[in-house]
Amino acid sequence: QGGWWTTDFAAPPGQDLAAGSTYEAKRYPFNDGSAGFDHSGNGRGCNTLTALFTIHELTFDPDGTLRSFRADFEQHCEGGEAALRGAWAFRAA
Repeated sequence: QGGWWTTDFAAPPGQDLAAGSTYEAKRYPFNDGSAGFDHSGNGRGCNTLTALFTIHELTFDPDGTLRSFRADFEQHCEGGEAALRGAWAFRAA
């Protein structure tokens, strides 16, 4: 219905995201020294957040183009117990 949402997944500095890895994250791009994550959109988001995400699948073509990606996440805003849970899946045609 015309809505928009974005999700950022970032490995800790100096590392690459890796399939089979679970990351404890802080709000991206303010994740100084830790993994980063942010799911927001339609004017909604968190000022501070903690998240846990698992990369289940991550592949690239030889030229570096993303080929497939699958991840689950859990995000908590402002230190609250309530969680936003979701999953992303992408597979190039």
